[in-house]
Amino acid sequence: MKLTKQTIFQVIFLILNVQALAAADWELAKNKNGVVVHTREVENSPLKEFRGKVVIQASTDEALALITNPSTYTTWLHDCKSAEKLKTNSKNEWYVYLLNGAPWPVSNRDVIFKANLSSDDKGTTTIQMKESSDISRPSPSGVVRIPRIRGTWMIKQMEEGKIEVVYQAHTDPGGSIPEFAANLVVVDIPYNTLLNLKNKLTKP
Repeated sequence: MKLTKQTIFQVIFLILNVQALAAADWELAKNKNGVVVHTREVENSPLKEFRGKVVIQASTDEALALITNPSTYTTWLHDCKSAEKLKTNSKNEWYVYLLNGAPWPVSNRDVIFKANLSSDDKGTTTIQMKESSDISRPSPSGVVRIPRIRGTWMIKQMEEGKIEVVYQAHTDPGGSIPEFAANLVVVDIPYNTLLNLKNKLTKP
């Protein structure tokens, strides 16, 4: 079938519209202190997915030294009560136990997740996080186990010694969670986490 110019333009227009609709899924939730947070609805979930971005005067290695070291999480990861690396399969794969606080009256949450690190030839390093049942560890009394988490850290090396850090995640929190608390969590977590990370990397 021979494509006319009109048909080609219609196809291009359709593609651009689909891309625009996909991009429109994200809504700006916060833009403060250099940290930009977007959120979007997830079908059949009380929690939205979040994506936070920040540019930091630091190196990829400096950021990785914190992100890959759970023993530091209580000092910068928002509402982290405790974190521990349970097992290391290789320098690019490990397991973490994480206990997070939650606003009253919501119960604290915990999760065991598997992390996988990869890098490309464009200077971008990515850490993928996913819940795992490979390692068994009971939840403390009164704590709800998170049944599903999908998260990503992406660190992109920029010019002038800067990096762009993107923190994106969606969680099925398990149990019940009020809508007001859910809306607070999906903004506070990426905003405070990235702001804390920025301060840790740039202040003595």
